[in-house]
Amino acid sequence: MFLIDLKKKYDFYLKNKFSKLEIEYFFKILVKKYLQEDPIIILSDPKKKIGKKKAEFFFSALIDLKNNKPIQYILKEVYFCEKKFILNEFVLIPRPETEELVYWFLDNHNENYSEKSILDIGTGSGCIPIYIKLKRSKWKVESIDISDKCLNLAKINAKKHSVNVNFYKRDILNINNWDNKLDFVISNPPYVAKFQKKKMNLNVLNHEPHSAIFVENNEPLIFYKNIIDFAMVNLKQNGYLYLEINPLFCNKIVMLFEKSNLKIKKIKRDFFNKKRFIKAKKVDEY
Repeated sequence: MFLIDLKKKYDFYLKNKFSKLEIEYFFKILVKKYLQEDPIIILSDPKKKIGKKKAEFFFSALIDLKNNKPIQYILKEVYFCEKKFILNEFVLIPRPETEELVYWFLDNHNENYSEKSILDIGTGSGCIPIYIKLKRSKWKVESIDISDKCLNLAKINAKKHSVNVNFYKRDILNINNWDNKLDFVISNPPYVAKFQKKKMNLNVLNHEPHSAIFVENNEPLIFYKNIIDFAMVNLKQNGYLYLEINPLFCNKIVMLFEKSNLKIKKIKRDFFNKKRFIKAKKVDEY
């Protein structure tokens, strides 16, 4: 089969679902994935043929895209902070906002020469703690998640990147003390209230793990409350907590901090100009 004919099928069957640029992007990265060749060069050859077996990969991906399956799950990989991570449908697809959180944190704390300790809460694919460990090799980096499937994938990704991150199965909703006092806690917890589902795309609703995204309407701050309580006890004096938040609940989250020994140092907006991140410091009294 000619590759150009396969491209025409993508254009035809996906035209009502995606823009022309999106279809072009999907096809190019699938060419790179399945044919292991430069898509710019290979797509310039109108007589380029591909075998039946490889064509089946493209047709399978086409069906998945029509059914709103995210391209990251089709590829079984995702780039986070310019590093490639293995991905499956048991973990949330890392978002650009979370990259912003990690870059912001690293910009604020560049002391790689010293031994610091950090705990990531809700590891998913392991992208946050693994990237931090890559950039802060001397630090003790630990991470927790309630899901065995997430932890297994995170360990695979840590091995892929040749870093030592300690992963533990723990539930932040049922945890008190940590074995060692921490310099930092960082988390991107579930924070989308279920009433917000009606505004979300089908690729998220039908394919990504709801437990990693949604919280009950009557308890939208449940994870923030528990993370703040945990940080109050387990952070060292002058330690920092970094959170990715739901902008809709920013004011209510600020009120949680007002009842704690953590003082908000900055609320940072994301690239959409939404209040998305909080940095707080443990202080002497409250």
